[in-house]
Amino acid sequence: MSSHSVKREEQTKKDMTWRDLISHSEEQIRAMTGRIKQLSKSIVFFKKQIYCGIPFPISEGDRHKELS
Repeated sequence: MSSHSVKREEQTKKDMTWRDLISHSEEQIRAMTGRIKQLSKSIVFFKKQIYCGIPFPISEGDRHKELS
């Protein structure tokens, strides 16, 4: 087997600091918190649909009529 290596130049514009890492981590927490809130609202909605007895929407065209 032959191996192929690619030489890549890593460009660092500035050195990372502890403050940069803290800032990045806090940004990630904010982003994930927003996503968790959205998912929580979805779960509440889904549970409400179940409680109200609303059937899950399935279009006829998406299902195979014959099993293969």
